[in-house]
Amino acid sequence: MPINNLRYFLTVLILCLSCSTRPVDVSGCTNSSACNFNADANEDDGSCIQVPDMCGTCDNDPANDCIKDCIGAFCISGESGCLIGTGVIEDDGTQIGNDGCGICGGNNSSCTDCADVPNGPNIADMCGTCDSDPSNDCVQDCAGLWGGNTTVGYCQTCATGVFDCAGVCDGTDAADECGICNGDNATCTGCMDSAACNYNEEAILACEDCCLPPAENFDCDGNCIVDIDCAGVWKMSQLKNYLNLR
Repeated sequence: MPINNLRYFLTVLILCLSCSTRPVDVSGCTNSSACNFNADANEDDGSCIQVPDMCGTCDNDPANDCIKDCIGAFCISGESGCLIGTGVIEDDGTQIGNDGCGICGGNNSSCTDCADVPNGPNIADMCGTCDSDPSNDCVQDCAGLWGGNTTVGYCQTCATGVFDCAGVCDGTDAADECGICNGDNATCTGCMDSAACNYNEEAILACEDCCLPPAENFDCDGNCIVDIDCAGVWKMSQLKNYLNLR
């Protein structure tokens, strides 16, 4: 091979071997301090996000940013346990967000009137009539009975001026502890154990051996509450946790 041809061949060979393939353009965030830094990117596309939201989500979508709910926890509206006000009423009556009484996660019970209207104007009179019209409120008669019809003449003939709960002068009828004339306390007696399935929040007298505790391993709604379900099978979430610890 002539010298000149050999030189030409070697020159071309060296040039080919020294050539480098142009890198493929990869768009992304090239700022290593950003939460969405892409180590493979060689072309910055302006998508860098310096700080993720308070739930750790790193994106450019403000619609899914988490915010504080009414108890001060950061969460995303609609997620389970998130008390950002949406007006949704849960099965147990609690409202997601502040209820009508301004209570976070409340059920309006703290400020409802006798007609169950939050901050309502209705008031129950001494006869149990619930409305917002004071002109029809019942009054005591001369024997001291609310809404009673004892006549003034009868009251004037009672020498002692003492009437029983039925409005009888010097009578022997008496109101029970629930305020019922000749009652047996049944109307205000109930289970006062808040852990029992038949807990009665309106009871003022405790019943005797009437409280019904939930069955072992179940809540009062019949839901299994143990790590291994009530058929002896691991709950999936608990099984995953168990396997991760192995």
